[in-house]
Amino acid sequence: MKDIKPIKDKLFSKRGDLKLLWLKTNPDQNKILATQKEIRVLKGQIQDRATKYRLSVLKVLTPEQQDKIRTHRWGSRFGAGHEKYGFAKHLNLSNDQLAKMKELRTGYHEETKVLRQDLAMKRLEMRKLFTDPKTDEATLLVKQKELSTLSQQLRDKKAQMKIEWRKILTPEQIAKLDRMPHRPGAMDRGRGMKDYHRQHQNFDS
Repeated sequence: MKDIKPIKDKLFSKRGDLKLLWLKTNPDQNKILATQKEIRVLKGQIQDRATKYRLSVLKVLTPEQQDKIRTHRWGSRFGAGHEKYGFAKHLNLSNDQLAKMKELRTGYHEETKVLRQDLAMKRLEMRKLFTDPKTDEATLLVKQKELSTLSQQLRDKKAQMKIEWRKILTPEQIAKLDRMPHRPGAMDRGRGMKDYHRQHQNFDS
């Protein structure tokens, strides 16, 4: 935790920068994509350190304990938590707006279908490698970078879609984006920003 604190602080700051970029009247797509890339790099650094930490933990465990670890999804991601937060109701979206957003979402899913399949496969490969006692640290880090690259590509596609559906909103609805209700049970530190980005992804899922 001490090792990743400076990275987490930078990540928190970059999320704030991203939030401000989204709130501009005319969001700059290039700046948004560049900031998201910086965020992905920081997340990748944290993931690399997490991988090293987990490997170190495995060395402390007995063979029996290691076997138990391998039966659990320790190498998997935490749930994304894509619950709906009354997004359409909060912004009072019209049927026409909802239809246009649905069309954009459908197009996004079609365009990223292969990419999402590749990402799912890489995550499965990562899990298998992580639970294999013969896998060395270098192999895990290479696989983690492959995951980070695919995740970045998917996030870029999401950003492009969100920029398009933002154009559907009225200025009043855009102003309401920063006042979306917080997710119940979210952590206090940085909760507003985290919720903001989750809420922006409601139409991604």
